[in-house]
Amino acid sequence: MRLTSKGQVTIPKHIREKLGVRPGDEIGFREEGQQVILEGGGGEGGQASIGGRIEKALDFIDKLRREGRVLPLGKSVDAHMDDLRGYSEDADDPGFQRRP
Repeated sequence: MRLTSKGQVTIPKHIREKLGVRPGDEIGFREEGQQVILEGGGGEGGQASIGGRIEKALDFIDKLRREGRVLPLGKSVDAHMDDLRGYSEDADDPGFQRRP
């Protein structure tokens, strides 16, 4: 890597991915003898920036949606449970419960 006149370097993509850092995230450095160690999420309290944390959370929710593990919006939890349990509007169905 080459240091720019402003003291900047580009962190290789595989290292950024391993650390889980993105543009806007805080990173930290610490010295160990003659080495400088780069740490992801090294800002205040050891946390990444709020923008980076929100982006990661939204990415995670999107991943769960694609896998069908997040309930779609607009339905109540009871309605989803009825769908999962296979309840019908049949009064003879032992699982049927009429909603008020």
